[in-house]
Amino acid sequence: MCVTLEGRVRLHRSSRRLGLLDEPFTGFAPRIIDRMAEAITEAAAQGAGILVTDHYHHYMLPLVDAAYLMIHKQCKRLAAAADLHGQLAAYGYLAARGPAAP
Repeated sequence: MCVTLEGRVRLHRSSRRLGLLDEPFTGFAPRIIDRMAEAITEAAAQGAGILVTDHYHHYMLPLVDAAYLMIHKQCKRLAAAADLHGQLAAYGYLAARGPAAP
């Protein structure tokens, strides 16, 4: 099944006030992801509530009011303004970063 960009960002044109996007960035080029992120931001600015699940945490952080990690049968709230990578590494979701190269 082919899913179009239009189908994934239709939320901003909808009268619905709540949307669920399950891994909306999967399979798209970064340029398309940027357009999708703009549409999500616009929908949220118009008052839509949007719940997004995605493995691409680096694309999601700038878009979210709150971030959660589901791990080991628990839902952990992450501090969106803090170092997201460090928090995900602390929970064992990502590998810890090594020291910076000189």
